[in-house]
Amino acid sequence: MVAKRVKGRIIRFTGHEVPSGTIFLEQGSVGPGLYLILKGRAEVLKYDEGDYVKLADLGPGSLVGEISLLHEQKVTATVRTTATSTLLFLARELFQPLVDSVPELLVHFSQLANERLRATETRLTETRLSKGAAIESSEEIEELTEEDLVLL
Repeated sequence: MVAKRVKGRIIRFTGHEVPSGTIFLEQGSVGPGLYLILKGRAEVLKYDEGDYVKLADLGPGSLVGEISLLHEQKVTATVRTTATSTLLFLARELFQPLVDSVPELLVHFSQLANERLRATETRLTETRLSKGAAIESSEEIEELTEEDLVLL
């Protein structure tokens, strides 16, 4: 366990060694807190329209869990280790005292959460379009003629 005093408050992270294949955040569940990957790898998966879409690969230094903490909502994606990993964990009830004590962290976590939400929407849109046999590139659009267009 790592303990740190920030402006008179003790902030506690717990360390966990986990094997490959461990799901430590599950889409749709209540987010237990913030995770920092110290060692190892993880993947972010989003269940959407009957399939899992891989959103990202994460490594040392990556944070996860911030979206559910900041937006007070359920976890938006599943995160699973892809190698034996060392994770630092900060429980939900200790998150707010941390960001209250260090406002710069709130700014950082907010920017990270917003970037990830935008990237998720982009990735899901791309995946949905590719499943629907949509036009794959702008070159295909240029090749279409009036004869190719059919009004239904």
